[in-house]
Amino acid sequence: QLEGTWTLTKFEVADNTGQLVAVRAKAQLTYDAFGNLSIRGVLEEPLPGQKTVTDAPALAYTGKAVIDTARKEMVLTGTSSTVEPDPSLLAKIGPENPRRYEFGDGTLTISVMNASGGAISRATFRK
Repeated sequence: QLEGTWTLTKFEVADNTGQLVAVRAKAQLTYDAFGNLSIRGVLEEPLPGQKTVTDAPALAYTGKAVIDTARKEMVLTGTSSTVEPDPSLLAKIGPENPRRYEFGDGTLTISVMNASGGAISRATFRK
């Protein structure tokens, strides 16, 4: 179900109060039958609490994704960065953070969770 190429339709990041706020961004996620995951994306506006978008690409990495279908979780393993991502975004969506996923009507939503189980970012994709 995850296999294929997905295009970002909505990206949300937690602000300093913990509320998810929509941030304009472009991204593409590709997952293949061998568990290889590739994500490329850029921010089009600053994250909550920032005044500008940095010159660094928001996100560009590849690696393996281990899927736990029972828990609907995704763990990134062996991730390698092709460019140095924006440090403020990496703090919100770093590969060490657990991810929960769910499928909707033609959509894939991935939520990056903090240690206490709250969403610190949420990305919605469409095939």
